Amino acid sequence: MYARRSIFFALVAGGLTLGAGTPAAAEPNIAVTVDDGRASVRAGERHEYTVTVRNAGTETANLVLEVGVPVGVELTARSRGAEADGARVRWPLEVGAGRSTRIRVSGLASALPAGQQRLALTACALPVRNGAAVACATDMNTVAAGEPEQEPMTPGGWGVAGGAGVLLVAAGGGAWMWRRRGRGTA
Repeated sequence: MYARRSIFFALVAGGLTLGAGTPAAAEPNIAVTVDDGRASVRAGERHEYTVTVRNAGTETANLVLEVGVPVGVELTARSRGAEADGARVRWPLEVGAGRSTRIRVSGLASALPAGQQRLALTACALPVRNGAAVACATDMNTVAAGEPEQEPMTPGGWGVAGGAGVLLVAAGGGAWMWRRRGRGTA
């Protein structure tokens, strides 16, 4: 029994010693998040998505970030020279070890199909050379019925409009008074 344990220990210890000279290749540890900060969308609304790619690994990761464009969404802006083909947008990325990078994508939900209940935007980090996705994330919103809500005029907006109205009335009244005075003294 003692001999078996010694042999086992020698094999394990010997394996560790032999393996110590050739460390395993470090791999990037990639995570992707995507968010537009909203829970619902209406046809005609603009969305600003932020895609974050984080590398928690010990080696720099050379990746391609690919974002699928949902049906009914028209891309209106994208950051850092992306390539778009209508159905997807792609960015080459180099993410250092322990670092992250953010990409922004803007879209207009211009023509959502009738009956559509959800709108999903998916982003995936892919190896530069063809291969399976390293990490993916999806932002999903419910589709609300009706037209986009109009922004209510803020109190500051009313103040500007009201101030302009007061100035017009005052100017008109002042001109009337000036003309009246001028006529009465002449």
